[in-house]
Amino acid sequence: VDSKKADEAADPGTTAYAQAREAFSQTLRHSEETINEVRIDVAIANAHHLLGDVTANRRWLDQALARLPDLAAIDLVEQAQSIPVLEPPKMNAWKRWGLRWMGVSLERLTERSRADLATIAQLQTNQIVILAHLVGVSLETIRERQRAHRAFRTAAYLISRHEGLPGQEDIEVLLDIAESLHRAEPEAARILARQAISL
Repeated sequence: VDSKKADEAADPGTTAYAQAREAFSQTLRHSEETINEVRIDVAIANAHHLLGDVTANRRWLDQALARLPDLAAIDLVEQAQSIPVLEPPKMNAWKRWGLRWMGVSLERLTERSRADLATIAQLQTNQIVILAHLVGVSLETIRERQRAHRAFRTAAYLISRHEGLPGQEDIEVLLDIAESLHRAEPEAARILARQAISL
């Protein structure tokens, strides 16, 4: 155990804090990549829709739809909030006193960093909801209502999990999504409507 602690002290990258930060960064990167892939799928589908190619339009929307569960599977906000406190480096009493005298608190810095990461995670989650809504609306346009409901279900799942879209202050966006969800996912629609009213 002592040798393990010594190794961690020698290599900060092996601490629980560093490992959790790296895991969050990897998850966030994967989420961003998948979001971009869905956006590309929808853009190509829309191009085929304009060209009148119904089969290709449906195929690309199906591909976008298939990516949504992967996006919703991991709770980015929870992962950010669960990052442990950064362990203070070893220092003598004078240095500790000096930090306190200057008003520096490693715990406060860690909490602030964790809060910032949670905000980033929530904004990313909001983007996934908006994207799932876009896929659902695109599928409704070609009268694929069952597939559209699957996309709306992903949006509703994330809305319910986070009790709305925290940080989203555009009332039109909230009401637009709520209007699309009110038939298939009424509870999620009510959550967004309440959020819009509160604004």
